[in-house]
Amino acid sequence: CDLMFVYDVIVFHMIDRSTRWYHSLIVENKEEQTLIDALDTWVSIHGSPKELIMDQETAVQAGAKFLEYLHRHTIMYNPRAQGQQVPHIDRRGALVRDVMHKIVDQLKVEHIKMPIKHVLSEATFCTNAMLSVNGYTPYNAVYGRTPWILPGPDQHEGLNEENVESPGTIRYVFRMREIA
Repeated sequence: CDLMFVYDVIVFHMIDRSTRWYHSLIVENKEEQTLIDALDTWVSIHGSPKELIMDQETAVQAGAKFLEYLHRHTIMYNPRAQGQQVPHIDRRGALVRDVMHKIVDQLKVEHIKMPIKHVLSEATFCTNAMLSVNGYTPYNAVYGRTPWILPGPDQHEGLNEENVESPGTIRYVFRMREIA
C-alpha cells in the first residue's frame, strides 16, 4: 500500500503480492479517514489482507482510527523503515504512471479530453489484464478468465453520440482503451 503523485493528484494504490493484482484510486488528501476509506475499497471487494506492508505515512503512523480499523479487520500492520521501499508496489506504480503519461500524451494528440480518474482506471485495468507473471495475468489469477480487452467490431455508436461531450461518448471510451 502506498501513495503516489501523478498529474497533481494523490493516488492510493495497493498490490497483492501473490497474484500481483493492482488496485488504485484517486484520493482527495492524505488524512486518516480518507486513507481508511481508500483501504476499505480493497477490503470491501477482496476481503481483509493478512498483512499490510506500507511506508510510514504520517496519517497512518499517528492515527488511532487507522490502527483501530486494521485491528477490527485483523490486518497485521507492517510499516517499512524510513527510506525502505516495497519493491512490488514501487515497480507497478512506476509502470502505471508511465502508462498514464502515454495515454495522456496520445489523448492530447487526438484532442480528446478525458478526466484523470478515467485515465488511471484504464491504466490500472490494462496492467492487470496484460502484465504476465509466470504465464498468467493478475486479472486471470483473480477472476479465472481472460477479460474482453478491446471492443468488438459489432459495437455501435450511441444514439446521440455527436452531441455528447467526451468522455461520455462511446467512441472516446473505446479509443482510450485502444490507446492504453
